[in-house]
Amino acid sequence: MSHFNLDSEINNCVRMDNANLGPKIRWQRKMNESCNMSVNDSILNASASNASFCQSAKTPKKALNMSLNNSKTPHNKTPTRIRKSKTPSKTPSKSTPSRLADRFIPNRASSQYDLAHHLMTSRNNQDSDAAFSTQQMRRAIQENIQGAEGCNSRILSYQQKPPPAPEGHQSNLAVLYSQSSSASTKKKAARSIPQVPERILDAPCLLDDYYLNLLDWSCNNHMAVCLGGCLFLWDSATGEIKQLMEMENPEEYVTSVSWIKEGNYLAVGTSNAEVMVWDVEKQKRLRCMTGHAGRVGSLAWNSHILTSGARSGKIHHHDVRSAQHLVSALDGHTQEVCGLKWSPDGKYLASGGNDNLLNIWSAVPGNSYSSSTPVHSFSRHLAAVK
Repeated sequence: MSHFNLDSEINNCVRMDNANLGPKIRWQRKMNESCNMSVNDSILNASASNASFCQSAKTPKKALNMSLNNSKTPHNKTPTRIRKSKTPSKTPSKSTPSRLADRFIPNRASSQYDLAHHLMTSRNNQDSDAAFSTQQMRRAIQENIQGAEGCNSRILSYQQKPPPAPEGHQSNLAVLYSQSSSASTKKKAARSIPQVPERILDAPCLLDDYYLNLLDWSCNNHMAVCLGGCLFLWDSATGEIKQLMEMENPEEYVTSVSWIKEGNYLAVGTSNAEVMVWDVEKQKRLRCMTGHAGRVGSLAWNSHILTSGARSGKIHHHDVRSAQHLVSALDGHTQEVCGLKWSPDGKYLASGGNDNLLNIWSAVPGNSYSSSTPVHSFSRHLAAVK
């Protein structure tokens, strides 16, 4: 058969009217090979059957078996090219392109389409459920914060004033920020805080006693300073220093000073339980008032009423215009009074003492400061109230 194929190929190459002058396509070669192998198999089978038939007629039964065995031998020893015929040939159809003839097509009947479809649909359902639950949670949080009516409102509102809150709603956060388009932000200038003092004054013999009030400023920018048994005045405008008074006894000392509102009179308390009033311009003592049982550590003015607090815990009101200067006495502290201050309207007096009490006293109009009990008393301090 091979020489027949060779002759046919030579004839095809020699013929000029043949369109297929080049080598055949792969699928055509495979089809020819499969046809040739089928023809060879049929010829071999036919020759084997003829040989067995002839020998069966001339030889005995034993020889017939031997001939049959001999006839199978060349059939089993077929070339490798012939044995490939057992593989099913992939002959393309007329509608199939030639480039797909040798392509392997798997058997998709064994694929698990149902399982894949179930996995895809279940994953999509889980994603949609998670997204829906997230939206519900955000909706609930927004309703709790902004209220039922504020769900569709904007957080940023560029307008002059935020909209009013709905009636009955105490904390409306529908508008968290409001900004005017025409508003301009101005940078505040940094405040300069000096790190060094402007003026330093020598203060020898200044007593280190917490319960005393040894400094006070006047409206005329004069400062009174108590240095042991002496009292000095310092004018901040000119820097001039004057000595106003000095105690006669070296063991006595000045315990407190207080300027009147107008700044022309100065009240002075001493360690010998005296309260004095001085005229600063004339540098003259106007009067000396007694009545305390201990040193006078605090003073406060209320118009013509001078209030003094002593170590005994007593508070006295003095009318500096009258010869009988003692107007009333307040007994609200058990230890030394170390702080006194009148309210700006002159209706209330605050007193602090070493007994950790802060008392508020009321001046009753028309009754000349005759209240005997404080209006308020604060007792939560843990130390003296100055």
